[in-house]
Amino acid sequence: MPKMETLIASIFYLMTRHSQSPNAGLEQSIVDHMQMLAAHPDCHSKVLKDAGHRLSMCWRQEARIKELGIEAKPSGRNRSKATPVH
Repeated sequence: MPKMETLIASIFYLMTRHSQSPNAGLEQSIVDHMQMLAAHPDCHSKVLKDAGHRLSMCWRQEARIKELGIEAKPSGRNRSKATPVH
């Protein structure tokens, strides 16, 4: 398993690439990397483990929606009022 720093840097890179050119392959790679983060033996942070787990589910759902050709419904949330992570 890669070092935590390498794994986190890879997630940042994959998410940046996806924002520039979305595709299912990148989405699956993001899911895989988020799962690795959640299960990493050197990850002792409950916050990082939880984020890896939750975000892998979000990215998996996004990939599945695109795979099925389903248009995502608005959640009704105002994303500009999201609670920042500290």
